[in-house]
Amino acid sequence: PPPGVTPVGIGEPMPAIALPGLDGAIVDLRTRYAGRRLLINVWASWCGPCIEEMPELDRFAATQGREGVQAFLAKRKPSWLPG
Repeated sequence: PPPGVTPVGIGEPMPAIALPGLDGAIVDLRTRYAGRRLLINVWASWCGPCIEEMPELDRFAATQGREGVQAFLAKRKPSWLPG
C-alpha cells in the first residue's frame, strides 16, 4: 500500500469512510454497512473499463443476497472536469 495507508484485515472493523453514492448523496459506509462485508468500487462515467465492468458487478451483487458481500458503487467527478 502507499505510504500512510493501513489496510484493514479480514474481520477488523472498517475505518470511518463517507463517499458519494451514484445519486450523489454522501453515504457513511461504516454506519450503513456495519458488520457486513463490503466491496467498494469507485468509478467514473467517462472511464471505459469502469463501464465495461458494471454488468459483472451487477451479476456479482445479484448473487450475494442481503447477507452476502454488499457492492457499493461510488461516483466522484474529477476536480478538473468542468461543470
